[in-house]
Amino acid sequence: SVLEKALLPVFDPAQNTSLPQEVNLSQFILVATSSSKEVGKIPSPFMSR
Repeated sequence: SVLEKALLPVFDPAQNTSLPQEVNLSQFILVATSSSKEVGKIPSPFMSR
């Protein structure tokens, strides 16, 4: 999905060598609105937050 492709450079250790062993997701905020492109493809758990 578009969302996965956008986040891959951040969370993929092969693409982001500055990643620690564990990614602390509490430091990330994902913002999506109903007008976001392809909002229907965003997984339900993300939309419910």
